[in-house]
Amino acid sequence: MLIRLRLNEHEKDAGDLMRVLQDIEDFSNQSVFPQDRVNELERDLLRTSKKVLKAEWNRVKAGEPIFKATKSVMLASLVALTAALLFQIFRGGFDPAEITPNHPHTVQDETPKHPSC
Repeated sequence: MLIRLRLNEHEKDAGDLMRVLQDIEDFSNQSVFPQDRVNELERDLLRTSKKVLKAEWNRVKAGEPIFKATKSVMLASLVALTAALLFQIFRGGFDPAEITPNHPHTVQDETPKHPSC
């Protein structure tokens, strides 16, 4: 076969596409090309390739399993952290006004100041 695709031949749609491509290759080795057979092969190629492309597009859109798992974990973490922050704010354990440059618990820059020469 002149065209080699990285498809799973055991999947129905992919196997159908590989068979149509083989039919086209076999047909191209003939000396006579009846128009009705060309039209039939064209329809078969379009029909089977649309199915395969749609299935692959849906697979890509959904994402790889590790990507989907990572996305779920990150979303759960974001929800948990947001809930914890809101709990602290409404419980009174977090006061944004306490965050000031001169607050006693704020680390100050204690590098000695040297006069310039």
